[in-house]
Amino acid sequence: MQGGQKPQFLAAFAVAFILSFLTILSQPLGKLDRVWSDIVLTSKKTSLEQKYLIVDITAEDMSQGDGLYVPREQLAQTLERLNEAGADRILFDVALSEKKSSSQDLSLLNAMTKLGPNRLAIPHMSAAKFKEHASLVELNLSTDADGWTRTVRTSGETLGYNPAAWLATGRLSKDNVDIDLRYDPSTIKRIGLGHILERQDIDLSGYHVIISPDNSASSSRIQLPFGDGPDRAAIIALGSQSALAGYQHAAEKSWLTNLSAALIFIIAGICLATFLQNVRLLFLASIAVSFSVVGLNLALINLWGAPGYPIMQFTCFLIGIIVTTAFRLRLFQMFSGLLKGDLSPEEAWAWRAYEDSQFPVILLNSVGNARRMNPAAQQMKSWLGDDFAQKCQADFRQGAKMISIKDETGAEHNFSLEWPNSDVGIIVMRDVTATERKFLELEERAESYEQEKNIAETVSQQKSNFLANMSHELRTPLNAINGFSDIINREVFGPVGDPRYKEFASNILFSGQHLLSLINDILDLSKIEAGKMELNIESIEINKLIAQALQIVNVRAEDAKLKLIYDAVELPQIKADSRAIKQILLNLLTNAIKFTPEGGVVKLIAEAHPSQLVLRVADSGIGISQDDIKRLAQPFQQVGDSSAQKSEGTGLGLSLSKSLVELHGGRFTVESMLGKGTRVSFTLPMEQAQQLEPPAPQQIEQYVEPQAAPLSQTEPSHPHDASQIPPLAQAC
Repeated sequence: MQGGQKPQFLAAFAVAFILSFLTILSQPLGKLDRVWSDIVLTSKKTSLEQKYLIVDITAEDMSQGDGLYVPREQLAQTLERLNEAGADRILFDVALSEKKSSSQDLSLLNAMTKLGPNRLAIPHMSAAKFKEHASLVELNLSTDADGWTRTVRTSGETLGYNPAAWLATGRLSKDNVDIDLRYDPSTIKRIGLGHILERQDIDLSGYHVIISPDNSASSSRIQLPFGDGPDRAAIIALGSQSALAGYQHAAEKSWLTNLSAALIFIIAGICLATFLQNVRLLFLASIAVSFSVVGLNLALINLWGAPGYPIMQFTCFLIGIIVTTAFRLRLFQMFSGLLKGDLSPEEAWAWRAYEDSQFPVILLNSVGNARRMNPAAQQMKSWLGDDFAQKCQADFRQGAKMISIKDETGAEHNFSLEWPNSDVGIIVMRDVTATERKFLELEERAESYEQEKNIAETVSQQKSNFLANMSHELRTPLNAINGFSDIINREVFGPVGDPRYKEFASNILFSGQHLLSLINDILDLSKIEAGKMELNIESIEINKLIAQALQIVNVRAEDAKLKLIYDAVELPQIKADSRAIKQILLNLLTNAIKFTPEGGVVKLIAEAHPSQLVLRVADSGIGISQDDIKRLAQPFQQVGDSSAQKSEGTGLGLSLSKSLVELHGGRFTVESMLGKGTRVSFTLPMEQAQQLEPPAPQQIEQYVEPQAAPLSQTEPSHPHDASQIPPLAQAC
């Protein structure tokens, strides 16, 4: 937590704690908590553990007397019968008034004397002669403010004591007894006054008995929440059972736990509002906390059976969020400014929106003077001086968009000024000094780059033009040299006198043809680089081109003592430039022969697929390293060991072949391993014209060994479609 946030956190906690404390005391939404708890508790339906019996005095029983009271003889017999049955304690819920003839009460007094005050309790409003033989209790019970009865409560001002407390322990107490609403009143045993006298075998050992008028004789004005209307006797029994089970202590522990949870949720609300700046995340966190509140209270209810307070706890959580948000948004400071009168409501809201900006923000008065500055603006005083706002006052009044300020050392700082509110004089200052410097540097670099690019393009174009012109100039005399040396070599106009002249002419012809081939390569490459290379696309028979290429290089392969292998397959016609394809084949075959040691193998493989033609030239030569493959197809590059570097050639073959393949829309790949050989593959898009018969075996036997073994075990068999072509190891 940053230093500025810590005091804010403590202040928010203090205010939130005070407000939550007042909320807990006043319980503005306590009724909702009570209703929620009542619903959950009454749904548990737990049976009473203690034995309770309610002896109902019905209207029929009372009619046997004068219609208002039960005959005293019948009451005396009932007490005698309960005493004989072994009842533990008896609560008499009927006030015993004084009779005119005391002889009528003699039997009742005798029965009461046998029980005594420890086992018998009567209402405190009974006649004095009865009070000497029983404990006095208060049966005029109070209800809660909402009309429900959740506690057996007496007024505390009368001589009577709490009936539930006496029935549970036999001791007199005026303390309230909370009722565990989980107990089901329907599980209490009930019997009529007349029926108990009829039964002779009843055993009431350990029973707590309540003798009380039922609803037909005297309707009860108290009832349990969401119950089926139990009478006063049932409520006293439930209170007695709750007291025996120690429910009062459990309710106190539950209340303390709920208070602790409320404190925790206050802190949770403060922490979330402090660290979660995103409103959506804060909303989602609040939903998660609400589920946690409900789950916690359900767990506490299951543990102790005491009421829960989820609304109170969530209210404390919201108080923590609201108070902390108000501190974070400085709403208290804003209202303080409004109360002091130094800010108008519009200025207060506008200043609050920009006060926390990372950029310097200044609030101006009507004449352009600074009224308030945010922390970033206050920091500017350390390097611009305390009076920097006065230095800019004239520009502020004019609503300037840019401003330059010199600090105490004379260094100039440039600021862009933003006026975000048209009704309030608020300025947001952004230091653009470094940005302008970088922008100028970028402009200079871009201009320099453009100049260098133009120079490079000019030089490249001049080079291409020079190579093209030079090649054309050299071809003319070379054609003449080749023509005349060819005439001398063939002795067209008669024999040459000395045989050595013919040998010299043959050497001149070979050298001229080789030089012409190099010039043609340079010319073609320069055309391709200049974008002036045009292909003569026509239907060609690829079998004939392959046969011609093999025939040309066969002599060189024999001289190098190599095996030249081609398995003749049926290939269709394709649309391509025949001269370019032949040149590609010759370049690849010549390279393979050149870099394959004596006794090696050079193999040409052709495969026809639905969409393309694949040609491969594989050898068992010296191979190429992976690093050299990356630059192999660049012009004028030769790679390999020292023996390869001594080989003739300019290194244009592969580069020109790759360019010609790509001009046809194909793909050119090179796969190689040092000491294991090289395989160069290229593809050509195929437009089939007509299927051609493969060349007859006798036409190619003279320069190909038929059905030779593959180059290596890794050489793939002919795939059936283009998707099975081996993957590219390195692309040039």
